Parts: sequence; structure tokens; C-alpha cells
Amino acid sequence: MKKMPLLLGLSGVLLLVSACGQDATEEGATSNEVYKLSVGIAMNDRDPMYEGVVRFKEAVESRTEGGVEVEVFSSSQLGSTADLLEQARVGANVSTLTDAGPLGDIVREISILQAPYIVDNLDEGRELVASDLFKGWEAELEPEGLKVLSFNWFQGERHLATTRPVLTPDDLSGMAIRTNGTSIVNKAIEVMGGNPTGLAWAESYPGLQQGVIDGVEAHYSAIHGARLPEVIDSIAKTGHFQLLTALTVGTQWFDRLPPEYQEILVEESVDAGEFASSLNVEKSREYEETMAAEGVSIHQVDVASFRERSDRFYDEFEDFKELREEIDEYLGK
Repeated sequence: MKKMPLLLGLSGVLLLVSACGQDATEEGATSNEVYKLSVGIAMNDRDPMYEGVVRFKEAVESRTEGGVEVEVFSSSQLGSTADLLEQARVGANVSTLTDAGPLGDIVREISILQAPYIVDNLDEGRELVASDLFKGWEAELEPEGLKVLSFNWFQGERHLATTRPVLTPDDLSGMAIRTNGTSIVNKAIEVMGGNPTGLAWAESYPGLQQGVIDGVEAHYSAIHGARLPEVIDSIAKTGHFQLLTALTVGTQWFDRLPPEYQEILVEESVDAGEFASSLNVEKSREYEETMAAEGVSIHQVDVASFRERSDRFYDEFEDFKELREEIDEYLGK
């Protein structure tokens, strides 16, 4: 009977030690939690953007020592860009590359990136998306469920790839030009002289082949990747858009990350975006040479004439007219 208090005391100590050990284990598990992110993009695995996303994956996993695991899916394997954005907004651990269109549906000012000749070249585009003005618009996306890691993923200048030569805006008269169907891009093509025709990108090849459309407005990597040189005659280098895109994640998922991981994701997205953009510029020269060798006529057009026509766009969108003036002032134009 005298041993009973001693045994009870030892039992209590053991229970206390056990509880402390359990707490320590749980805390360790929390601090060592692995966060998983699936990045889905529309481009195939030969596109410079894909190589950039792979670079992002490797750098993030290295710097977080496996704390963030990134899996990359190309060719819309995870679904469309719109689907992934919606999943991200409700908290899914998914990420995607998107242009200004879908984001502009949430924060309208971002749509200005799709206005014709809002910037004249990549350097101006980079300066704009890095500005406090643009960062302010990005911040407005966060309460809506989206976090932009970086908006510096340059997919190229948008040109007109057509079944017959386009040298002036008048040559576009009566030509059906494939667009993504947004009101902004449609209006841009309309004021330039064409008939905008909203069509899924995957339908561009058969659409050109069957005469449903007479051309597309697109960048070199997309034109080349979709094998459009087989069904087009020429490319007019209008450069009416500078296609800068954003790597985005869901705010809910991002906010659960430790602060140091958040910083790493942003920093590595910027780095990977610069890498992919530089690679794309380099490959665009190769794409042009390849397409010319395949029989496509590449035309250096009088861009000023297309730009003059495009000024009508801003008469249709009064808010963009004011925004353009603000951007021009910022860029010193």
C-alpha cells in the first residue's frame, strides 16, 4: 500500500512528459508542413513559358528546402485558365499564367494592357507593370481571391497572321480575324479595320483551313506552336499588343504560407518571368526565321498607320482614354 502513492506519482510524471512530447511533435509537424502547389498553363512543354514555370518550381523547392512542392502541368491538362482562376479564388492550391483579360473582369483598370498600342515595346511594358500605379490595381485583386506573384511573363508582340497579305489597315477590310472574344480586343481589331471573330484558340487552325476566319491576332510562339504556317500566307508585324502575363495563385492559399515562403514565391516568380521573357524574345527570332523558311511572308508594315486607326478605340472607351493619358504621363510619352 505504501508503494501506491509513488506509483501514482510516477504515472502522473509520465503522463506529463508524454503530453509535452506530443505537443512538441505537433508543433514540429506544423512548422515542417509541406505546402503543395499545382501550376497549370495553356502552353505546351516546348513553350518558353513552360521552361520558365519549371525554373520557378526548381527554385522554390530548393529555397524552401522542400517546404513548398510545385507540380507543373502543360497544355491545359488541369483545365482552362478561367477554370484554374476560379479554383484559386475559392482556396484551391492551384496557379496559372493569365493575360490581362480575366483579371480585368475583376479590376477593370488591368484591362488597359489589352488596349492597342498602350505601350510601344517590352521595356515600356515592364516599366508599367512594375509601377506603383499597376501594383495598386494588382492589390485590388487580393480581396477578390487572387494574388499576382509577378506580371512580367512576356509572351511576345501580337501580330496579324492572315491568309492573304495585310500591308495597310485598308487591307483588313472584310477580313474575319480571330480574337479571344473580349469586348476590348474585339474593338481593337474593329478600329484597325478587321471583323473581329471570337473563337477558341484550338479552333484557329481548322477555322483558317476551312475559311471560317481569314486570320488571327497572335504572338509568334502561339502561331508557330499551333502550326498555323500550314494554313496562313503572311504575317503583318503590327505589334498592336505587348502580351505581358501574370503568374497567379489564390489569396487564401498564399496567406496560409509562412511569410518567408511568401517572399520566396514572389521573388522566384519575378526571376522566372524574366528568364522566360528573355528566352521568348530569343526564340521569337528563331520562330520568324522558321516560318519564313516554311513560305510565310513576313511584312514590316507602317505601324504608324495602324496606330492612327487604333486611336479611335479610346473614343469608344472613355475611361481608358483618361487612363491612357495617365500612363503616357508616367512613361514620359
